[in-house]
Amino acid sequence: MSTHLLNPDLLKLTLRFYAFTALWLVSLIRPTKVTADGEEHLIDVTDVSSLASMKWPLSDQVPEEVGMVPQFLLESLADFLIFLRVMGEESRHLESAECLPPIMSCLVIFMRHKALVQSPHLRAKLAEVIFHLRPEHYGDEEQHPDLMAVPMVVRADLFESHPVAKKRLVESLLSVFVDIEFTGDSAQFEQKFAYRHPMYKVFEYLWSVAPHRASMVLLAAQAVQNVKTARELPLFMRFINLLLNDSIFLLDEALMLLTKIKEMEKSEDAGEWEGLDQAAVSQKKKDLAELHRLVKPHNILGGATVHTLCYITSEITEPFTCSAMVDRMAAFLNYFLQQLVGPKTGSLKVRNFKEHRFKPNELVVEIVSIYLHLSKDDNFCKALPRDGRSYDKKLFPQTRRVLLMLQREDLLSKWLDLGLKIEDFEEDFRQLEETNQEAPSDFLDPIMDSVMEDPVDLPTSGMTVDRSTILRHLLSDETDPFNRAPLTVDMLEPNTELRDRIKQWLAGKSSRNQS
Repeated sequence: MSTHLLNPDLLKLTLRFYAFTALWLVSLIRPTKVTADGEEHLIDVTDVSSLASMKWPLSDQVPEEVGMVPQFLLESLADFLIFLRVMGEESRHLESAECLPPIMSCLVIFMRHKALVQSPHLRAKLAEVIFHLRPEHYGDEEQHPDLMAVPMVVRADLFESHPVAKKRLVESLLSVFVDIEFTGDSAQFEQKFAYRHPMYKVFEYLWSVAPHRASMVLLAAQAVQNVKTARELPLFMRFINLLLNDSIFLLDEALMLLTKIKEMEKSEDAGEWEGLDQAAVSQKKKDLAELHRLVKPHNILGGATVHTLCYITSEITEPFTCSAMVDRMAAFLNYFLQQLVGPKTGSLKVRNFKEHRFKPNELVVEIVSIYLHLSKDDNFCKALPRDGRSYDKKLFPQTRRVLLMLQREDLLSKWLDLGLKIEDFEEDFRQLEETNQEAPSDFLDPIMDSVMEDPVDLPTSGMTVDRSTILRHLLSDETDPFNRAPLTVDMLEPNTELRDRIKQWLAGKSSRNQS
């Protein structure tokens, strides 16, 4: 069977068939571009450079012919490309420079548009194809000489030079990442992690390629600019919100499972199992094995999410420090750093870190790096002491000891400077608490119980909340938090009269304090 499936002639013809299929699928959507005179003209889909200038995003009203094409045609294209990569050496010589560009154009366009591919599972599979197409180990000739064949160069050129991919691939992948949050299946919660795992590898590779990094930076800048005015929350803001959600869940679950493993190992080492009958001991061993099985994927995925946050924040900070995200970021970092360097770290010291893929030192270094990346913005520094759950002055000397042990002098001095900077903002936080206690009730956000800076009215419930509070809610759930009615950003109504009264009251309070 494998001899027939891997017949070179058959594979070459099949690859050419799917390349032409990709061209045909793109031609069905009738891509257009707007010329200098304002008129739309059809694009020659065989000209990849012209496709890069197509009108984007596409209208939700797709040509009737697209809806008549069976979805399995696109799925079979994806299955074949995944098959080629999985089969390894037998098929690498088939990946010609002529066949891959039209396939990449098709993948980028169809991944991005739900109107073209309604199934989130199929769009996730198209993203998996991108994972398999990436030039793994490219540029590492000494360690992987067997992988440096011509196909690896072709793959690299596909990502670095393909006009459509350079301009739109990051956006398409972010769209899939966001949309697979809700697949409609009963197992959607577990599915999303399985779908996103290969995407983290793709994002890391794309970050190393200048055009793709620039594309992500541009999307982040546009998100910050449009977050208060766009009808839908910007794609990049939704992406980092879900990335943070995943990080919190995965790390929290991993640390909880490690604590349970530690308790069972401690009980066994203390001889507490010796007095039990054979059935009870057997059950405990099964329970421990089940914990071992569960903790590994949580550590792997949790580490991947933190790593993604780390390299993205090295260059992109403003979306993370805007009013809708900054308090969540501060609370996330404070909580998990406290778990990793605080007094409860002993509960995580299981027998074999490597077996469970638990890398606490790497987590500490990357979390500290995220702190330092975001600390350039005072909004973030002010948010750290506002976190009443996990912030503690002791966190800085505790982390300092770990960084000394790890010999990370490159981070140590910056970390100490950040600690001193935070101390300056602690007094501001104490004054803010006093302000919240003294403020009239109608000045307080009903959800956060703090003085509003930018009050907005919710037409769906008639309630007034701070804009940052409702934006934070809408990033995860586009409904009114008070009555669950559908609510979007463009429906928010600024309450300028209340905002002016709050400003006037704050100014008067400041004057009285100074006198």
